[in-house]
Amino acid sequence: MIVVAVIGILAAISYPSYRQYVARSRVAEARAEMFALAQQLEQRYSSSGGFADVRCEASATGGCALPASGTAYFRVGYIASGARYWVRASAVSGYLKLAADEATPCAFLELTQSGERRAGAAGNFTAGSASGGVSGAAYAGDEAARCWER
Repeated sequence: MIVVAVIGILAAISYPSYRQYVARSRVAEARAEMFALAQQLEQRYSSSGGFADVRCEASATGGCALPASGTAYFRVGYIASGARYWVRASAVSGYLKLAADEATPCAFLELTQSGERRAGAAGNFTAGSASGGVSGAAYAGDEAARCWER
Protein backbone atom coordinates (compact mmCIF):
# COMPACT_ATOMS: atom_id res chain seq x y z
CA MET A 1 0.00 0.00 0.00
CA ILE A 2 2.87 2.36 0.79
CA VAL A 3 4.41 1.62 -2.61
CA VAL A 4 1.16 2.61 -4.35
CA ALA A 5 1.04 5.86 -2.35
CA VAL A 6 4.66 6.70 -3.24
CA ILE A 7 4.00 5.99 -6.93
CA GLY A 8 0.91 8.20 -6.81
CA ILE A 9 2.83 11.08 -5.23
CA LEU A 10 5.64 10.78 -7.79
CA ALA A 11 3.14 10.74 -10.65
CA ALA A 12 1.35 13.82 -9.28
CA ILE A 13 4.65 15.70 -9.16
CA SER A 14 6.08 14.54 -12.48
CA TYR A 15 3.05 14.82 -14.78
CA PRO A 16 2.79 18.66 -14.75
CA SER A 17 6.53 18.90 -15.36
CA TYR A 18 6.20 16.53 -18.29
CA ARG A 19 3.37 18.62 -19.78
CA GLN A 20 5.49 21.78 -19.50
CA TYR A 21 8.43 19.99 -21.11
CA VAL A 22 6.26 18.89 -24.06
CA ALA A 23 4.84 22.40 -24.49
CA ARG A 24 8.35 23.92 -24.43
CA SER A 25 9.60 21.38 -26.96
CA ARG A 26 6.78 22.35 -29.33
CA VAL A 27 7.73 26.03 -29.02
CA ALA A 28 11.37 25.10 -29.74
CA GLU A 29 10.28 23.21 -32.86
CA ALA A 30 8.30 26.25 -34.04
CA ARG A 31 11.26 28.56 -33.39
CA ALA A 32 13.60 26.27 -35.37
CA GLU A 33 11.18 26.26 -38.30
CA MET A 34 10.87 30.05 -38.11
CA PHE A 35 14.64 30.52 -38.29
CA ALA A 36 14.89 28.09 -41.23
CA LEU A 37 12.13 29.97 -43.05
CA ALA A 38 13.78 33.35 -42.34
CA GLN A 39 17.04 32.01 -43.76
CA GLN A 40 15.24 30.91 -46.94
CA LEU A 41 13.63 34.34 -47.24
CA GLU A 42 17.02 36.06 -46.88
CA GLN A 43 18.57 33.76 -49.51
CA ARG A 44 15.68 34.32 -51.93
CA TYR A 45 15.83 38.10 -51.48
CA SER A 46 19.62 38.12 -51.99
CA SER A 47 19.39 36.11 -55.20
CA SER A 48 16.25 37.54 -56.79
CA GLY A 49 15.34 40.76 -54.99
CA GLY A 50 12.01 39.38 -53.81
CA PHE A 51 10.32 36.68 -51.77
CA ALA A 52 8.41 34.81 -54.50
CA ASP A 53 8.20 31.01 -54.38
CA VAL A 54 9.26 30.59 -50.77
CA ARG A 55 7.22 27.91 -49.00
CA CYS A 56 4.75 28.59 -46.17
CA GLU A 57 3.38 31.98 -47.24
CA ALA A 58 0.75 32.74 -44.58
CA SER A 59 -1.61 34.85 -46.69
CA ALA A 60 -1.67 32.47 -49.69
CA THR A 61 -1.29 28.98 -48.24
CA GLY A 62 -2.15 29.51 -44.60
CA GLY A 63 1.40 28.67 -43.62
CA CYS A 64 2.82 25.24 -42.85
CA ALA A 65 1.63 22.95 -40.09
CA LEU A 66 4.09 21.70 -37.46
CA PRO A 67 4.66 18.86 -37.35
CA ALA A 68 3.97 18.25 -41.04
CA SER A 69 2.27 14.92 -40.33
CA GLY A 70 0.06 13.95 -37.44
CA THR A 71 -1.51 16.48 -35.08
CA ALA A 72 -0.38 20.04 -35.81
CA TYR A 73 0.47 22.19 -32.80
CA PHE A 74 1.74 25.30 -34.60
CA ARG A 75 1.32 26.97 -37.98
CA VAL A 76 4.39 28.74 -39.29
CA GLY A 77 4.36 31.18 -42.20
CA TYR A 78 5.52 34.55 -43.46
CA ILE A 79 4.09 37.79 -44.75
CA ALA A 80 6.25 39.90 -47.08
CA SER A 81 5.97 43.52 -48.18
CA GLY A 82 8.70 45.12 -50.27
CA ALA A 83 12.03 44.33 -48.61
CA ARG A 84 10.40 43.48 -45.25
CA TYR A 85 9.04 40.23 -43.92
CA TRP A 86 7.43 38.88 -40.77
CA VAL A 87 7.81 35.19 -39.96
CA ARG A 88 5.10 34.08 -37.57
CA ALA A 89 4.20 30.97 -35.62
CA SER A 90 0.75 30.57 -34.13
CA ALA A 91 -0.30 27.77 -31.79
CA VAL A 92 -3.32 25.64 -32.48
CA SER A 93 -5.53 24.14 -29.81
CA GLY A 94 -3.45 21.08 -28.87
CA TYR A 95 -0.50 23.19 -27.76
CA LEU A 96 -2.69 25.49 -25.70
CA LYS A 97 -4.06 22.58 -23.70
CA LEU A 98 -0.54 21.59 -22.70
CA ALA A 99 0.55 25.17 -22.12
CA ALA A 100 -2.20 25.79 -19.57
CA ASP A 101 0.36 24.98 -16.86
CA GLU A 102 2.79 27.56 -18.24
CA ALA A 103 3.02 30.96 -16.55
CA THR A 104 3.72 32.48 -19.98
CA PRO A 105 2.13 30.48 -22.77
CA CYS A 106 4.17 31.22 -25.91
CA ALA A 107 1.26 30.77 -28.29
CA PHE A 108 2.33 33.41 -30.85
CA LEU A 109 5.85 34.20 -32.01
CA GLU A 110 7.03 36.72 -34.58
CA LEU A 111 10.45 37.32 -36.17
CA THR A 112 11.16 40.26 -38.50
CA GLN A 113 13.77 40.83 -41.19
CA SER A 114 15.64 43.11 -38.79
CA GLY A 115 15.86 40.32 -36.22
CA GLU A 116 13.23 41.74 -33.89
CA ARG A 117 11.51 39.02 -31.87
CA ARG A 118 8.04 39.34 -30.38
CA ALA A 119 5.90 36.94 -28.40
CA GLY A 120 2.43 36.91 -26.95
CA ALA A 121 -0.48 34.80 -25.84
CA ALA A 122 -2.32 35.42 -29.14
CA GLY A 123 -1.73 37.03 -32.49
CA ASN A 124 -2.91 37.77 -36.02
CA PHE A 125 -1.15 35.21 -38.20
CA THR A 126 -2.05 36.68 -41.60
CA ALA A 127 -1.89 40.44 -40.91
CA GLY A 128 0.03 42.05 -43.75
CA SER A 129 2.07 44.62 -41.89
CA ALA A 130 3.98 45.43 -38.75
CA SER A 131 0.70 46.58 -37.22
CA GLY A 132 -0.44 42.95 -37.33
CA GLY A 133 1.24 40.31 -35.29
CA VAL A 134 0.76 40.06 -31.55
CA SER A 135 -2.81 40.72 -30.41
CA GLY A 136 -3.28 42.58 -27.17
CA ALA A 137 -0.21 43.38 -25.14
CA ALA A 138 2.97 41.74 -26.40
CA TYR A 139 5.17 40.11 -23.81
CA ALA A 140 8.10 42.26 -22.78
CA GLY A 141 11.36 41.72 -20.94
CA ASP A 142 11.67 38.36 -19.21
CA GLU A 143 8.32 37.07 -20.47
CA ALA A 144 9.34 37.56 -24.13
CA ALA A 145 12.83 36.20 -23.44
CA ARG A 146 11.37 33.02 -21.98
CA CYS A 147 9.53 32.34 -25.24
CA TRP A 148 12.67 32.81 -27.34
CA GLU A 149 15.33 31.26 -25.11
CA ARG A 150 13.80 27.98 -24.02
